[in-house]
Amino acid sequence: MDAGPGEITEILKDVSADSPGAVDRLLEVVGDQLRRRADHKLAELPPWRTLDPTDLVNELYVRLFGEGRTTDWENRRHFFMTASRAMRDIIVERARRATTLKRGGAMNRVPLQEDNIAAEDPAHVIVIHETLLVLDRIRPRAVQVVQLRYFAGMTEEEAARIMGVSKATVKREFALARGWLREKLVTPDD
Repeated sequence: MDAGPGEITEILKDVSADSPGAVDRLLEVVGDQLRRRADHKLAELPPWRTLDPTDLVNELYVRLFGEGRTTDWENRRHFFMTASRAMRDIIVERARRATTLKRGGAMNRVPLQEDNIAAEDPAHVIVIHETLLVLDRIRPRAVQVVQLRYFAGMTEEEAARIMGVSKATVKREFALARGWLREKLVTPDD
């Protein structure tokens, strides 16, 4: 079920006000979008991942709506930015679990594919996450684009709509973030 930005914002206000059935209505409206994005994102994380799209969305649901969680989202953009950050955190936590025995100095620098910032090894996801924490202090909008594109699996158009910016801005910020990540993460012999 596709809903317009205004409808989602209204449902989010109801969720914030603890209106009966509001969370169910929100999940009815955005649930399929979140599952598609989870499926798309997780397809890029072979073979170490231990998470399927349903698990990711379920864990996301618990993080967003679980006991004691704040559901004070201002609008659709705020909700999707929060959801994409939570997806990033879930994926990074799973990557950390997968690399428990691999921690150490070898995680300082990782090779990146030329055309994307995909990570075949879970250690790469962790290093990308930690590098994004640094970039967030310098260029937060670029990190938001990476979260939406890389961790939430959105297209340029979807990310632009969520962020309220042009597709060209999303493209530019993503290119900047990819270049910055390559500079910080690629080993000298690559």
